[in-house]
Amino acid sequence: MKQKKKRRLLSFLVMLAMVISLLPGMTLTAYADGQHTHNDITFVEWTDALAQEQWGSGRTAANSLPKESGNYYLTKDVTLTNEWTVPGGTTKLCLGGKTITGKLSEGTKHDSSVVYIRSDGTLKLYDDEEGTGKIVSEEYVYSDEGKNLTVLVQVVSTFDGAFNM
Repeated sequence: MKQKKKRRLLSFLVMLAMVISLLPGMTLTAYADGQHTHNDITFVEWTDALAQEQWGSGRTAANSLPKESGNYYLTKDVTLTNEWTVPGGTTKLCLGGKTITGKLSEGTKHDSSVVYIRSDGTLKLYDDEEGTGKIVSEEYVYSDEGKNLTVLVQVVSTFDGAFNM
């Protein structure tokens, strides 16, 4: 009798595991040791330490984006004062519900963008927080021969690179 109960329990557990594995549309996100995984991609947290390693002192995770291609996720909003050029290769960036704001200054060329994808670069953008992440641009005043022009910088531009969302 005990043997029959054990078999039934084992059969039930196997069936339960099979049913759970068949549930459609499940995306699991795990956060551990500065990593985050979803859609079978492992992202590394964009940290102050990584920013300084790639860019040098004075850069933080809040004022820069990666200089080297890879898979990164944001844990805080980012404010850029210069155009971010996506590095060559493929860069996967998970916004994680955060905002990248381009606050470009008057010294910036008026044809700049918040994000520029060069010809050998690909930016794959993700957001696992129900689409709340965004990239925005703030206006700035550009002086040209005594004329003050208000400029809204384009958000993403590319020169034969690729942009996937």
